[in-house]
Amino acid sequence: MKATRFVILLCVILLLFRLGQAQPDLSLSMMRSLPQQISPNPSSIPLQGGYIGLPVISGFAVHTAFPFAYRDLFRIDQDDSLEFQPDKFLARLSADDFIQTNSTVDLLSAGFIIADPDYFLHFSVKSRVAQQSRLPDELFTLLWYGNHAPEIFGKTINLAPRIDLVAFDEYAVGFSGKALKNRLSYGVTLKYLAGRFNISTVTSSLDFYTHPESYDIFVRSDVEIRTSGIDGIDKYFDHPVHRLIHPGNHGFGIDLGVTFQIDSSFSVFASILDLGAIKWKHDNLALISKEPGAAFEFRGLNLKDFVSLFESPELFAKRVEYSLRALARIDSVYDVAYSALLPWRIRAGGSWQFNRNSRLNLLAGGTGWNHTFRPEISLSYNLMVRRYFEMIFSYNIYNNKFTNVGAGFSLSAGPVQIYAVSDNLAGFVFPRQASSLSFRAGLNILLNPNRTAPEIPDQKKIDAE
Repeated sequence: MKATRFVILLCVILLLFRLGQAQPDLSLSMMRSLPQQISPNPSSIPLQGGYIGLPVISGFAVHTAFPFAYRDLFRIDQDDSLEFQPDKFLARLSADDFIQTNSTVDLLSAGFIIADPDYFLHFSVKSRVAQQSRLPDELFTLLWYGNHAPEIFGKTINLAPRIDLVAFDEYAVGFSGKALKNRLSYGVTLKYLAGRFNISTVTSSLDFYTHPESYDIFVRSDVEIRTSGIDGIDKYFDHPVHRLIHPGNHGFGIDLGVTFQIDSSFSVFASILDLGAIKWKHDNLALISKEPGAAFEFRGLNLKDFVSLFESPELFAKRVEYSLRALARIDSVYDVAYSALLPWRIRAGGSWQFNRNSRLNLLAGGTGWNHTFRPEISLSYNLMVRRYFEMIFSYNIYNNKFTNVGAGFSLSAGPVQIYAVSDNLAGFVFPRQASSLSFRAGLNILLNPNRTAPEIPDQKKIDAE
């Protein structure tokens, strides 16, 4: 039942991560009061002299983006009953739509000024999960309406989903500094990655065709899906303690960033994040087509198979599974090591500080993963009252949606700082209408909250030089 377990696990993963990336931390990238800004912009140096992040409570983030909202799936009918809306749901799906989720939990973090005001050293330990899935609308049409549906009858359609998942622990150490009389900031973060689970779709094609006269079904498959840690997941906690702490799948990554202060009002920055890969070696299972591109005919199940549905649903499920696997000609290949890249992000933006407390920001970038790229744009306004209180309001375009309005704040009282930020408030205010959710919050311990930040270059002095 390897394939059955595999399919069930994928469904569970999608459900678990429903509250779990889309394009995360757009607003966070522009919050100067937060030490966490160094994550999306490695060249930043926190205003405080140092910070300590406590396990879990110092930061957790969940981001998700769907091509549909709750109201596209269900409605309340006249009898006050919940009714599924297949037509509206299918109308919202397209070949380019992905379900995307991302979650991050800060397990430990700290940072210190090591040569005021020019150099900053930081380290962190995080638990991270990222996932993207494309579920073809033709698959749901087939499951709901059958193969006689006009949208698919007599046509060749691709039923294969595309699923990519990575779960890993990240051990990072970073350094940022200043040059050119504080006009240039630069930063690099090096990461050791300990992989826990992975699903990597190399190719995913399952062409399905129903003959308009004989109703015979023809299938052509070209599938290669590699997994690590998925096979035998039901016995995951039977592993030795050292394997639970350190799974043995090694990887490395790097973040790079640079910021340039044009004058006392304008600055620009760019960063590229999560350049890296993990070598997956343990508990590996690959599902690979035996004869890629070859077509096979499926004439259905016989009467005996359907009788077994009433006698034993489990036996019926087994027979359907075996029939479909035989039709698609998919082999299970074990213990073959492979490497998979991380989902990487690129950011570029600028800020205009038009008075002592206020800034306007523009940010553009995107996330790339396994031959896909999801663009993003953010326009935001910051209000900072000294360094004790900061608010941000943002308008964000991502997930093919133009209605993402975000906000966030940070509040410091002595050495304690609390914060919360979201790139899409509608996910909380109108959960049934929203197709994305974004939230990050936490608590920091500030080591030198009253530190005097380095002087911002003055335009007149720059011109004089």
